[in-house]
Amino acid sequence: MMKIQLSIKNTFYKTSVFLLVFSGLTACRSSDNVADGNNNGQTIVKINMLGTATESTGPEKTAAVSKAGLLNETTIQRQVITIDKKQTIIATLTPESSSASSAQASVNPSSGIIKQEKLKVGNQYVVIVYDDKGTYVDEKTFTYGQQEAGFFLTGDKTYTFIAYSVDYTAPTRTTKDLPLSQAKLENISKDLMFFKRTMMVTGNKENNLDIVLKHRYSQITTKIDASAAGNITDVSSAVITPVRTSASISFDKPDVLSYGSVSANGTAVEFPNKNQSIITSTPTLLISEATTSGELNIKSITVGGTTRNDIKINNLKITPGVRYGLDLKFDGALKTIKVLGITPDQWASGIAAGSRTSLAREKLNDKLNFGPNGKVRIENFQIDDIDVRNFTPQQLADEIDKYDIIWVGYVLNSQLTADKRAVLEQKVLEKKKFFFIGNDNYTTAYFPGRNIPFAGFTFDTNGAGTRQINVIPVGPTQGIFGNLTQSNTIRQIRAIGKVIDYPGTATPFLTNPDGSINAVASDNLVSVGDINWYLSYESGDGLTGGTSSCTENSESILFCNIFEKAINYIKNQP
Repeated sequence: MMKIQLSIKNTFYKTSVFLLVFSGLTACRSSDNVADGNNNGQTIVKINMLGTATESTGPEKTAAVSKAGLLNETTIQRQVITIDKKQTIIATLTPESSSASSAQASVNPSSGIIKQEKLKVGNQYVVIVYDDKGTYVDEKTFTYGQQEAGFFLTGDKTYTFIAYSVDYTAPTRTTKDLPLSQAKLENISKDLMFFKRTMMVTGNKENNLDIVLKHRYSQITTKIDASAAGNITDVSSAVITPVRTSASISFDKPDVLSYGSVSANGTAVEFPNKNQSIITSTPTLLISEATTSGELNIKSITVGGTTRNDIKINNLKITPGVRYGLDLKFDGALKTIKVLGITPDQWASGIAAGSRTSLAREKLNDKLNFGPNGKVRIENFQIDDIDVRNFTPQQLADEIDKYDIIWVGYVLNSQLTADKRAVLEQKVLEKKKFFFIGNDNYTTAYFPGRNIPFAGFTFDTNGAGTRQINVIPVGPTQGIFGNLTQSNTIRQIRAIGKVIDYPGTATPFLTNPDGSINAVASDNLVSVGDINWYLSYESGDGLTGGTSSCTENSESILFCNIFEKAINYIKNQP
């Protein structure tokens, strides 16, 4: 019988037949030029490592959205999970597209559409050969990117070829040298890729075998988008169930895996980067039979400063060998955000009608900034002022309860008397509303006063003048309208304040030139040591000469980011 050599060649680019023969370089799989098929009774047979593949579940369809979950089983699965009256999560499970790109090709075997990816240099795999009786013949471990010698086989016979890789490595088997009927990979708990083909190897003729390693376990990459609700600061104990601890594959009958025990803890979903409004997990490997009852359970997630517990995404239809993307999008119910300004404002800067805050209001009322389709999604703003002199303490408390954001600019302490000041303080501590306080403080005459504690904060003056205030890139200096850096400054003029004490949970985000703290943010309060930075009255004001844009300068970014923070806080209140 004629002897034939099977040569395993990893994909490289061909230069010429001359270089291939005399320099030993491997050519491109589509145009390799090997021996002429008659070389002293031996023929070199091409085996091309094409890469790895994942299966598609079929043509893309979409399930109807229902608060109760999926209405029907289709390829793209969507459901809406109601967290509370103000927040929902839209969950979408999508199988990886089967479309090809320049780095990926598609093949269409009888098992379904497959998306193919090349191996990386250094990846390992094993190729095993069995004869037509299932007797073990030979095997070798190959490293992608290196030229390999291949196999010597008897021509004009039928062989079964097995190839596998586990997490792109080549682990040894306990069943090595056993016949095909007894050979298997056992207790595989990492990414299992497998290939099997039976073919006739003919003599005096070039033989070709394309190898595509097929992923046998499914994989899910989870993305959480909370851009409508705030930054995600913590995700605790995110787990997918049900899953198995491992699986085994028989080389003789590889279509059905033998699964190990059920994992009591499920498979953890890991998010390497937090403190962003959109975070993505590392791919999560799932060892499981086909299921229509997959679940993602999140013990707790903190978004926009609010922690929500026991979030469950259920009824996930998962097929082994398919890669999925699971998108979770927080979508707060659109609402009108009510802003209450405390007046009389001694600098004509009331947030609702002050002549010097007209440009600030333009930014708030620009639907591209804040609106149903704006960067921050709300229905609209309702902005009102009240003359605090005309309200008793109880009436003031009742009025605050009707609003979401309370804005205090340049108000005399003689008008915001001690009993009314106490109402404001109590409302801050109740944590139901969001407060802005302008600490434009040169004398003791203006709220919040000098060296008088207020809701855990104590304020003082830093003098007067025109100053470039330094940015600390935390808190509202970071947001959907832009992220300020230490190279940015905020221009402040006239009286300028400072913060001399604040709660441990609050964060300074601006400093005066002398290093003292100019601005600080807690979960539901922001105070800045000036008001002129968001006015448009004189040349030194922060918004003078500007537009409705929230991104045109540092002052605009900070102003709109503060409102983003406030809105996210309100949206996240139960």
